[in-house]
Amino acid sequence: MKNTDLVRFVALGGWVVCLIGMACGQAAPVINDSSESSFAQLNEQVQEMSFGIDSQWMIVTGALVFFMQAGFAVLEAGAVSKSDTRNILLKNLLDVCVVGLGWWGFGFAFAFGNGESTAHRFIGNRFFFSDQFPDWSNSLGYAFWYFEFGFCACSATIVSGAVAERANFQVYIMWALIHTVWVYPVVVHWEWSGQGWLSATNTQDALFGIGMIDFAGCGAVHSVGGGAALVGAIVSGMRNKHSKVAKFKPRFERIGDKWVVNDIPGKSDIFSSLGVLILWFAWYGFNCGSTLRISSTPNISTSSRIAATTTLATCSAGLSCVLIGRLLSSSGNFNINDANNGLLAGLVSITAPCAVATPWGAVIIGAVGAAIFKAGSFALLKLRIDDPVDAAPLHLGCGIWGLLSSGLFADQGNMQEVYGHSEHFGLFMGGGGWQLAAQIIGAISVASWTIFWACCFWIPVKQYDRRLHDRIFFIKEDVTGGVDQRFITAAHTLDLHSNLAELGSVELVEMGHQVSFSNMSDRKNSAPYGNVAGYGSSPPGGKSPLGGAETDGRHLKREDSTVDHDSKEDLLRYVAHHAPTKRKAFLEFLNSLPDDI
Repeated sequence: MKNTDLVRFVALGGWVVCLIGMACGQAAPVINDSSESSFAQLNEQVQEMSFGIDSQWMIVTGALVFFMQAGFAVLEAGAVSKSDTRNILLKNLLDVCVVGLGWWGFGFAFAFGNGESTAHRFIGNRFFFSDQFPDWSNSLGYAFWYFEFGFCACSATIVSGAVAERANFQVYIMWALIHTVWVYPVVVHWEWSGQGWLSATNTQDALFGIGMIDFAGCGAVHSVGGGAALVGAIVSGMRNKHSKVAKFKPRFERIGDKWVVNDIPGKSDIFSSLGVLILWFAWYGFNCGSTLRISSTPNISTSSRIAATTTLATCSAGLSCVLIGRLLSSSGNFNINDANNGLLAGLVSITAPCAVATPWGAVIIGAVGAAIFKAGSFALLKLRIDDPVDAAPLHLGCGIWGLLSSGLFADQGNMQEVYGHSEHFGLFMGGGGWQLAAQIIGAISVASWTIFWACCFWIPVKQYDRRLHDRIFFIKEDVTGGVDQRFITAAHTLDLHSNLAELGSVELVEMGHQVSFSNMSDRKNSAPYGNVAGYGSSPPGGKSPLGGAETDGRHLKREDSTVDHDSKEDLLRYVAHHAPTKRKAFLEFLNSLPDDI
């Protein structure tokens, strides 16, 4: 009996084990399905979170890039005469508006409107005016559009400083539009679209199979802006070219058999330095934000390294430029302009290699960039090219150097992390010369493209302008009307008797000094001729040739003693922008003034 019970017990236990096994076998698929569903939901949530983080990264860094407009505005306002500050500020404000609309209409489409089935190596062809703009739920979408808009605005603004105080508002806005819808986006497509012939991420048919390294825009932004700035500065000519007033000498003046470089008065080192600091701060968004994403470990590593290399190159360039300037200075003094321009030279130089260079490489890149800037600035002076903010040597010279330095100092490990391939890297890092060759060809191509189209615009406009007496495009005698009216000092007003009100808005502009007629009928105790502010006295007697009561007194009130005028002939020589029908009467009145004013 005991054996029988034992057998029954074992059999029963076996059945229990089988039942448990069957139950587990039946339950296992349910558990697996639940796990897969949970993992899918978790993965979807992670992707949504990553998309949100990356989009916010683009918006925040894009805001920093846009803030560079404030830096450019303040820097340029400090680099030009006080008379031109309103002009330069208005240009910096409205060119952003033009760029925004142009980028929406055509710029973004030409730059990133890649074909769906076939690759376009030269230019994009989709998304004009946001037409068929995709619902990029798994990409950066409009955040990316906004980020790249800031880059386009920066590139266009570079030109405004180079042509300051000569090219007027209208012609600059025309160029900003052309720059936005054609010149800049084509180069961007070459480099950053993923399908362009210079794109380092084009794995199919890029140049040499590797493309050109331009991580944040030495070529697309700075070389394009700098090349246009160089052409604009050459075509615009020198400031104060026709000046006969001692205080406002031409930028370049021939004395004997030598050319002398004259300083243009009215600049503000405070504004210039503040502008440079703003640009330095915003440049971290420019370079670090070019990772486009921040949600993965490689992107975090890359953006962190970029912050370090950007800082080191800038510091190295600032010190190097000051020291070079001190060694070359005849006075032996340190120069604030060398410090400002040196910092900018370092920022521009590191823009292309910021993601692939090592820290020690960044230091060398910054120092060499400072030397290249100083050489370029000296060359402009020797060639008598007037560039008020040194935009050409800064952005074109240092921009090209930044492209070349990528082919010299690109680290193999960094190349693998950023671009996903490391067969070719920096020449000085042991990677051979193929990458450097690609950089040279790319730099020449970008500069040639920009300079060609800049010449096609600036030269015909200048030639056409010379045929117009009103000179609506370029400033003659450093003066133009409307938003470009210049005020060297406080406004100089020639107030006349009310019976001269028929002259209306007649203006005399002499080397930037506005002289206008205003109604004095409500002004108490005024002389029949009012006062001539800074220009002399009323006639010693008799009637005004324009009508009015007699006077036997001298009614001179100099409201601004800082302005000197050589003679009445000096005043008459620069009559411009007046009402043509009133010219004769206006000149007759001026001729009635004493000759010894």
